[in-house]
Amino acid sequence: MLQDGYHKSFSELFALIKQQEEERQRQGEESLMWSMVMLKDQHEKLDMLKQHLCKAEEAERKGDFGEVYRSRYELARYFQSGGDKWLADHFFTTCLQTSAQVKGDNGKTQAQGYLNVGLALEEQGDVLSAAEHFEAYYKLSVDHREWIQADNLTFHTDACINLWRIYSSIAASIEEEDPQESLDYLIKALKLATESQDKELQGIASYRLGHAYEQNGDGETALLHLNEYLKICTAESDSEGIGKACDAIAKAYAKQGKVEESITYLKKFVEVAEKSGEEVALSKACRYSEATEYFSKSYNLSRSLGDKEAISTNRVQFGIAMAHKMMKGLDSHTVMGTRPALERLIEWKNARVDEFEKPFPEPKKEEPKPREPTPPPPQSQVTEETEQEPQEEEKVDDTKTKSEVTDDTSSVTETTAS
Repeated sequence: MLQDGYHKSFSELFALIKQQEEERQRQGEESLMWSMVMLKDQHEKLDMLKQHLCKAEEAERKGDFGEVYRSRYELARYFQSGGDKWLADHFFTTCLQTSAQVKGDNGKTQAQGYLNVGLALEEQGDVLSAAEHFEAYYKLSVDHREWIQADNLTFHTDACINLWRIYSSIAASIEEEDPQESLDYLIKALKLATESQDKELQGIASYRLGHAYEQNGDGETALLHLNEYLKICTAESDSEGIGKACDAIAKAYAKQGKVEESITYLKKFVEVAEKSGEEVALSKACRYSEATEYFSKSYNLSRSLGDKEAISTNRVQFGIAMAHKMMKGLDSHTVMGTRPALERLIEWKNARVDEFEKPFPEPKKEEPKPREPTPPPPQSQVTEETEQEPQEEEKVDDTKTKSEVTDDTSSVTETTAS
C-alpha cells in the first residue's frame, strides 16, 4: 500500500489494527477477546480492506465522493455480514462523514448515512443518539417522497417507522423515573405512526398512549386513544386486538366508577374471545396463564349477569385451565423429590393454592446439640458401696488379728517347751 502511494489507506488500516490490539489489552487475559483471531492475522479481511480503502482513496483524489461512499459502504456491509460489528460501525460512520460531500443527489446519500449510523447506535443501546440520527434522516426525506428503497418503501415512510420505534423505546425506558416525558415521547410516536400510514403501527401507538394516560390518571384522554385502537382493530378484523382494546376500555371505565360501561365492554371482550376461539386456542397452545385469565373474566361476568348456564360452563373451563396451569409445577416438584418439595406438595393437597413458582426457603443451619452430662449413680447404690467398704476393712482387720494371735500362741508354746 505504501509502495503504491496509498498513505491514507495504510494509516487507517494500521489505526484499526492498533485499536483492536489496545482493546484486547484493556479487556485482559480472562476476556473472550484474548482468544480471538486478531485482524492482523486474518489475511482475507486484510485483502478486502486493502482493495476497498485504496479504491476509496483513489476516488477521493479525483473528487468522486460518490465512489468513496460506495467503497466504504461495501466494507461496512461486508463486515456486518461477518459479525464484525466494530468494523461495520467504523465504516458506516465514515460513510456518513463522506456523504456530506456527495453532490447532486439533494442529500439522498446523506440520508442513507444517517439511517445506517442510527441503526448501529440503536443496536448498541444508545437510543438517544440513535433518535438524533433518525430525526436527521426524517428531515432529509420528508420533502422527497419520491426516494424509494430497494424494498419499494419510501425513505419518508421508513424514517417515520424508525422514529416511531425509537420514541416508543425511549418512552418505555423512562416510564418510571419521568412519566411526563415518557408521555411526550409516546405522543411523538403516535404522530409518526399516523404519518407513516401504517394502521398496525398507529393502533399499537394509540394503545400505548391510552395506557400511559390511564396510568397518569387521565382516564378521559385514555379512553379517546383506546377507542381509536378499538376502531382500527375492528377495521382490520383483528380479533385479538379487539379483545385487548375492550379489556383496556373496561378497566378504564371501572377506575372511573362507571360499572355499567365496564360490564358492556367486558361482555364484548368475552364474545370476541369466544367467536375467535381465543380461549381454546390459548389452552391448546399451553398458554394456560392467559387462558386462565380469559376464563376468570368470563366466569366473573357470568356471575354479574346472573346467567346460571354460563356460570356453570365458565366455572368448569376455569377449573380445567387452572389445573393445566399447575400441572408443570406439580410434576417438577414430584420429580424433584426433596423434602421442601414434598412439604409443598402436602401443603398443596391441603389448600390447593398454586405456589409452585415460589422459591424454596433457605434451609436452617442445625446447631450442634450440647453434650448431656453423665447422670450420677442412684443414691441407693452409692449408699450400699459406702457401707460395703468398711466391712471389707473390718474383715481384713479380723484376719490380721487371728494371724497375730496364732503367731503369739506359737511363740508362747515354743517358750514353754524350752
